[in-house]
This record gives sequence, C-alpha cells and structure tokens, in this order.
Amino acid sequence: MSRSLALHVAWLASGLALLGALLGFFGLPFGEWLRYVGYASGWVVLPGLTAYLMAVPGPVSPLTALTQGACLGLCLETLTYLGLLAAGHPRAIVAYPIPFAVLLLARGRSLLARVDLETPPAPGRALTVLGTVLLVVFGTGVEVFEPVLNHHAVWPVAFARAGLERWPLPDPFAFGEAVHYHYLYYLHFSAAHIVTGQPLILLVTRSAVPAAMALLVLLLYDVALGQARRFWLALLVPLQALVTVGYSAPFLFEGVGHVISASSFYNPALLASHLVFFALLRELDAFLSTAKAEGRRLPQVAP
Repeated sequence: MSRSLALHVAWLASGLALLGALLGFFGLPFGEWLRYVGYASGWVVLPGLTAYLMAVPGPVSPLTALTQGACLGLCLETLTYLGLLAAGHPRAIVAYPIPFAVLLLARGRSLLARVDLETPPAPGRALTVLGTVLLVVFGTGVEVFEPVLNHHAVWPVAFARAGLERWPLPDPFAFGEAVHYHYLYYLHFSAAHIVTGQPLILLVTRSAVPAAMALLVLLLYDVALGQARRFWLALLVPLQALVTVGYSAPFLFEGVGHVISASSFYNPALLASHLVFFALLRELDAFLSTAKAEGRRLPQVAP
C-alpha cells in the first residue's frame, strides 16, 4: 500500500470513528455503529464502487470515487433487495456482495488505477471537511435526536418492517393492503436489518440516516468543488444547503421552521432523493465538461 493510499484510508477511518463517537453521544452504542459501517462497506460501498470504477474511464479523485460509488451502491442494493423480495427470497441479500468481491479481487489493480491515489490528502483541508461533516450531523442531532422515540421515525420504521414480509409490498397503515408505491430507500433499512440484526428503530434514528447525511455533505462539497474549483467556496455549499433554517410546511407543520437537514432526518426518503439527484448532477457535469474539452457537439432541444 502506497503512502498516499494509506493516508486516504487513515482519514476515512478517523472520520468514521469520530462520527461513531458523536453518535454515541446521542445514545448509539459504538458496537452498533461498527455493525452498520460493516454492512454499508460490504453491501453498499463495495458493489457501488466496483460498478462505478468499471463504468468510468478515470482518473477520478478518491472523494468522487467514494461518494459516487456509495450513491450508486445504495441504488443497486435497494433494487437488488426489491427483486429478491419479489422473488420470495429476501434473505438471499446476505450473499449479495460476493460477486462484487470476486470481481474486485480479479480486477482490483486495474480498477484502482482509475482513482488518483498519487496525490496525498492535504491535512488542513481534510480536517476542515471532516469538521464540517461532524458539525452538520451534530447540529442536526441536537434538534432531532430525542431521549424518547421520535414520532417521525414511525413512518420509515413501519415501511421498512413491511419490506421484510412479502410481495407485493403492503401498506402498513392500510390494513396490510398492497400498494403501488413505496419509499425504496426504506428497503435499505430492511436489508440492513436482515444482515446485521440491528433493530430498525436504531437504523432509522441513530445509524443509517446520520451516515447518509454525512455522505450528502461530502457529495455536496465534491459537486461544488467541481464547479467552483475553490476550497472555501465549495465548503460553504453543504453548510448553506443543510444548516440554514427553512420553511418546512411540506414535511412538518405549516409555519414551523426547521434546519433543512432536520427535515431530511424526519423524512429519510427525501435525504435519499438528494443523494441520487446530486450524484447524477455530478456525472452530468463531468460528461458535459469532457464533451466540451473534446469539442464534441451535443444534441440540443429547442424550448
């Protein structure tokens, strides 16, 4: 392992450890945090990162590879679990990472060559970005983490519980009748519960959703950095987007202002939609930038 790669891994491990310690302050046992990190690493990041590196020519930054791979992995995991549930074998999700692990072992060197691991992380920048992630999660946690069950958690927990049972997916609030819609992100909680055994209420209120919020902060920063090319300006984007107080009538009660990130905690499906949207935006920006640099003419749609 090169020194630069070791530094990237060390910063990532330090960030996960500090985030776990922060969530421990809000009542999540560190062992439960490690269980979820293990699941997210094997069932979300590993498949997503492998698929992403196979699709992009490279080189991409380690941050882009991590954020885009994690977002893609979240989509792959939920859709795979949905297919397994429809086929009547939801517990087969435990074997889901195996083909990706085999593929990574077979082509790991060539895939990692598409990530720019030669440039070591700047300690000042890495520490500032990590501090921003912790600030957003802490600021949100102060508002939404309560010593008793938050009633907003009932909705995602109920749908995740329904996602454990059968196909078609039942509506937990409509006497078990099948519905023609679902919040696909909540199937992530279902799959994680099957693999780790972690209670759904912990996944929703203390581990999975804060981890997704941390990923969103990094994703927003990476998208902004690709546009602004300036570190401090890019760092302001996740802060402005997530730590401001906004009008929350679509999510809570009319006239009540909440920090934007808090609304995402109350409605995790909204948080997941932000991850998918900004990941697609990042790829679209990269595609258009490459096309412009190569002088390619793209089709235009007249208004």
